[in-house]
Amino acid sequence: MRHSGASLWPPDLLRQGAREVGVCLDSNQIEAFSLYAQELLRWNRHMNLTALREVKEVMIKHFLGSLAFLAAFPRELALELVDIGSGAGFPGIPIQIACPQLSITLIEASRKKVSFLRHICALLELRGIECVRARAEDLAIDPRFGGRFDAALGRAVGKRQALLEVAAPLLRRSGSLILSGKEEEEEEENFPETPLLRFRETLRVRFPSLDFERKLLVWERRR
Repeated sequence: MRHSGASLWPPDLLRQGAREVGVCLDSNQIEAFSLYAQELLRWNRHMNLTALREVKEVMIKHFLGSLAFLAAFPRELALELVDIGSGAGFPGIPIQIACPQLSITLIEASRKKVSFLRHICALLELRGIECVRARAEDLAIDPRFGGRFDAALGRAVGKRQALLEVAAPLLRRSGSLILSGKEEEEEEENFPETPLLRFRETLRVRFPSLDFERKLLVWERRR
């Protein structure tokens, strides 16, 4: 994909894209994102963290793609979030960098990926974030995590129906599950529901200057 903002220096591209979804990044946050990108690509030489190879693509598809999730919940609240199958930290770590007032738990089953997540969180001195090596279905029955979170976030982390089943017990009443959608899906398509989750809406979050958008699917835990 060719991005109309591709001629921008990567930090300027990131700052401009974030502004288009209502996020103003200061110089310290821009520096944190730049360091994150560098470490991601450095570690990626030895382990499979991302298929991307260029900093600009990381900033657009991973970082801005993660910040798009902010469109699905009110940032003025002191929310507690869980990132299911976090992988290399998306969307949880970019959200934490941009909104340090939020509390975020990263769930990842891979030992190597958890090592990377903990390295990045320590390197960037992120305070409101916790990395947990576990499967989401195991945490759902753990009293420390069940019914705890205002929102659960996820990208491409397995079959959607299975993800709904494991995410629902982690959510508080009226909590939200927010997933990346597939471009070929239509807004009027019937999305799966469970006894605990009902489908609420489809959102398209656009970054006009970059000719880029992220599609989000939102479920709500039933009262």
